[in-house]
Amino acid sequence: MTPFPQLREKMRELRDANARHGQYAAAMENLKHIFNITKTIQDTKVALDQGKLLVAHKNIMDLELARDELLFEVHKSDSPNKDYEKNLLVTFFIKVDELVTDLSSNMWFVIGRALEMVKGSESGSGPQELVSCIRIVEREERIDNYYLDKKARGSAFMPPGRPRQWRKKAFEVLEKTVWSRVEGNQLEDRSLNKAWLARYLEVCRKVIVDDLQLARAAVPCFPPDYQIYDRFVHMYHNCVCKRLREIAAEQMEKSELVQLLSWIQTYGGEELLGNRRLQINTAALLDDVPVLSRSTLNSLYDSFVEMTRRDMKNWLDKTLSAEKDDWNKHVRPDEDNFGYFYTSLPNIMFGMLRDTVTLAKEVSVEVIPSVINLTIEEFFIFANKYKDAFTAYRNKYFENRSTFREFTSTMVAIANNLQTCIESTDKYMQQVRLSMESDEQQDGGVAGRRAVSRQQIIDNIDRLNARWSSAVGVAVNYLLEEICEDLSPHLAELFSRKWIVGCSAPETICMTVQDYYADHRHLRPATRCALLMDLQFRIVGEYLKAIDSRRLTFATYEERAAAGSRMKADAQRLEALFKQLIDTDDINEPFSLICSLISSCGEVISLRDKSLLTLEVTTFSR
Repeated sequence: MTPFPQLREKMRELRDANARHGQYAAAMENLKHIFNITKTIQDTKVALDQGKLLVAHKNIMDLELARDELLFEVHKSDSPNKDYEKNLLVTFFIKVDELVTDLSSNMWFVIGRALEMVKGSESGSGPQELVSCIRIVEREERIDNYYLDKKARGSAFMPPGRPRQWRKKAFEVLEKTVWSRVEGNQLEDRSLNKAWLARYLEVCRKVIVDDLQLARAAVPCFPPDYQIYDRFVHMYHNCVCKRLREIAAEQMEKSELVQLLSWIQTYGGEELLGNRRLQINTAALLDDVPVLSRSTLNSLYDSFVEMTRRDMKNWLDKTLSAEKDDWNKHVRPDEDNFGYFYTSLPNIMFGMLRDTVTLAKEVSVEVIPSVINLTIEEFFIFANKYKDAFTAYRNKYFENRSTFREFTSTMVAIANNLQTCIESTDKYMQQVRLSMESDEQQDGGVAGRRAVSRQQIIDNIDRLNARWSSAVGVAVNYLLEEICEDLSPHLAELFSRKWIVGCSAPETICMTVQDYYADHRHLRPATRCALLMDLQFRIVGEYLKAIDSRRLTFATYEERAAAGSRMKADAQRLEALFKQLIDTDDINEPFSLICSLISSCGEVISLRDKSLLTLEVTTFSR
């Protein structure tokens, strides 16, 4: 074993000689680049200035190859001056790094405008310049992989600046460009333009559709493994999501909230990602990366509902205030095509409901049940306020009846408004039933969640209609109070001595009813029938009360006969009056004439036999 160490010592000299030979060989091979480095650098700068990026890159690769081979030889040597020699080489080729920086700046400029290059809107050679940049990126990627593979196999050598990862950098440049295209189109804010968000989102829509069409045209400029179109789609989608999440996190006004949620609704539709020319699987894309998270959407929906409730309350308060102002103007209400008095209140209210639901559809079908429900709840509160308002109006009128010249016509319009509200609410309930049943059939997943809301809405609509009906009854009662106040002194004359001998009270009663009917005929049919029926009950009831209270006592048969005859005549006159009042084409409701009760009482009173009179009174009472 003694000879081996001696042999190893002798071989060291051979190894050192071989290493020096390798260094000399590398130096000889790259002498041309070393001696011409200044000229090559100058030529490369000229090529860069002229946009000849491939030429510039070839020169850079030649210089880098010379440098890296020399560095590798130094790296392999056991020279004690290894670090000094490395630094010497790096310093000698320092201008090459500057060229690399200049080249990369030019490349990122071109790649950052890839879509404009494809479109041909940039000066230069357009797509060819882009292709040149991508070719350079791929060359650099192969060089990176070469050294990374060597390193993976145990080599410790890595040239300065490697790995460059220019493919990754190219994608980063494209992402930055896409972000600037999405974020940079906002040229104004709320302080400059109330419609800033709508304008910004519309610009985004146009930019995204146009850019993605250019991205499809750019596919041949990139290697297939780049999957560049899919990358562009995801870049734009991610940037849109990021920007909209930023906006959603801010405090927004209602109009802005509607614009944002409406845009998100259409984002996957034909106007944007669903455009047939783009050929994007929008369902899969939005499932993987929703524009906004479910929690964010729910928060925005809740905000929209609360803003809608606040707006609805304010609108209804303003509507009621305007309505009360109109009452105090002493102006006769308008007539519709059928001659019924009305004001604009029902149209305004249910117009609000229609507009609010239409707006909710733009936001999301998910908020429609909540919006309908809150509207019905606010209508219920409004119905109470409306009743209180016209009750206050009635109280002022009865304090001084000469103050309000158009009280009767105004109260007729109020009753008609309430009847219109009942009919409109009924129609809307049918729409709610049909639309929500349809939704449940189409979307079983949503049906369970909506089932309670649907029933709650229907229950609230029933409550609202009951409140409208109650208010109609109050309005009719106020109309009845007005006419009864005028009738009361004449009703008090019934069953008096003056009445028996032929006073004008019954005729005055009929004429007063006839006069008031000039306004009452402008009531809608159902309400008019209710008023006339109440009025008939009040008049007939006054006769019955007079009899029951023994307002007049009869000493002889002749007095009874005279009273009975007068009652029959009054009954005929009143029955003829009410028949005349209800004999109109628009009244289809059943109307019971009870004036014959007065006549029947007159027949009983006119009986000659007092024993039969007692029996008839008992039978009549039963």
